[in-house]
Amino acid sequence: MGSKARMGFGSLFFHYVLLALFVASSYGETAGSSSGGRSLAQCNLFQGSWVYDESYPLYDSASCPFISKMGFDCLKSGRPDENYLKYRWKPDGCELPRFDGKDFLQRMRGKTIMFVGDSISLNQRDSLACLLHAAVPDIVVSSDDVKFEDYNVTLSRSLAQYLVDIVPEEIGNVLKLDSVQQNAQGWLRADVLIFNSFLWWNRSNPGRPILWHRWDYIQDGNQILKDMNRTEAMAKALNTWARWVDSNIDPNTKKVFYFGIPPTHMQ
Repeated sequence: MGSKARMGFGSLFFHYVLLALFVASSYGETAGSSSGGRSLAQCNLFQGSWVYDESYPLYDSASCPFISKMGFDCLKSGRPDENYLKYRWKPDGCELPRFDGKDFLQRMRGKTIMFVGDSISLNQRDSLACLLHAAVPDIVVSSDDVKFEDYNVTLSRSLAQYLVDIVPEEIGNVLKLDSVQQNAQGWLRADVLIFNSFLWWNRSNPGRPILWHRWDYIQDGNQILKDMNRTEAMAKALNTWARWVDSNIDPNTKKVFYFGIPPTHMQ
């Protein structure tokens, strides 16, 4: 693996970028760097390298109650080495602040952070929950959402692998490239939305019988198709999603992030 950033390097990269964006947008802090210091808002957070840090990881997955039971915990699944956990992201032009769970919760007081997409989004939500649980282990309750009651911060998740709707009709389940109505109402309750969609668009057999992501046909405008070019289909779906964001999200009060091309967690 090269040292320079690539799109979708995983949950640690995700959380540090997310934290830095929150810090930069809220405070405009300046962090020291070899170039004499640069505001995080001015720093290219996506250009940099992974550096080894013996103080990592920031949480113990074995003691975190939010790690999914679907086999996503590498250590519990038998991975023998742990050095991969000891890397942090270092942008070329600045230093990211070390993650501080209590400070994060204080800054996000009263907010709902929602992860929208597939199981990668579930991993990201659970990882952030574990980071915060390590800082404030006594005030966490869990239900469908993860809520830190003393701060009124909620980490939520919306399962929507394609972002657009899959609607049951007489002919079967139809993936509608021009609609996000099934989930969009729920998205509106969030203050921060992190969207992810990519992996499922490349699946060669999407019609296998797993109900929550199965589709039999694609609807493109007035056309009902058995299949179509997946890159073209994804582009149309993302345009539908982007139009919804533009029409429904006020950037002065809410934040939207999009992740594409994340790594698979089944390697």
